Amino acid sequence: MNLYVTHQFAHVETLDRADRWLRQCGFPAGQIEKHREGIPWIAVVCPAARSAEVAMIFDAAERSDPDGWPSFWELARMPHTRVTPALDMPTPRGHGPRPFILGWHPLDIDLGGEDVSRLQRLWGINNGFD
Repeated sequence: MNLYVTHQFAHVETLDRADRWLRQCGFPAGQIEKHREGIPWIAVVCPAARSAEVAMIFDAAERSDPDGWPSFWELARMPHTRVTPALDMPTPRGHGPRPFILGWHPLDIDLGGEDVSRLQRLWGINNGFD
């Protein structure tokens, strides 16, 4: 089974580096599709057993790009944008905990020829509302 593995890069140079590394690892050019216009991206058709190898090559190329996607630690250090609520805004009604009815019955029951009325008595089911 073949998989279609894709990735977007920050720069065309990083795209070219990933393409070069894929070819060095033995991926034929006919299985690699590159797009240089707009956001550079690459797609590789590969066997499922080699899809992790393709993803690792993409990650290695991305890490070697100084302007590539920020890492987890860089994102954590970035300033967070928060919307401060206005103090004079009233709290909307209807928010908060609400009571609800929770029902339960056994999932797997062997009816064994029993009629429905006996099961209703056993479970305490009635057809009317209180």
